[in-house]
Amino acid sequence: MHQQSIPYKKLILVCGNIRDDGRVSCGPQGGSEYKDKLKELCKAKQLPVRVVQTSCLGQCDFGPNIMIMPDDVWLSGATWDDIDEIVKMIEKDIL
Repeated sequence: MHQQSIPYKKLILVCGNIRDDGRVSCGPQGGSEYKDKLKELCKAKQLPVRVVQTSCLGQCDFGPNIMIMPDDVWLSGATWDDIDEIVKMIEKDIL
């Protein structure tokens, strides 16, 4: 095992969970697409962050859900109109 410093300033977790039992989940509400767009925008700005898709974060009824760590920010019910504001939240304390 090799231990090293974390190479990112922030970790953005985007729920992309898909339930096959009919219950609401973040994936069909756009979770994967939000992850792709946030990743694209952060990469274009060369932000030292990691955007990843997760499985269930336990709040799919309120999704899609996005967490910004270590800021302890939890966003629920994100819409496409929120993308620019979310990127600004991610940029906070980085730039």
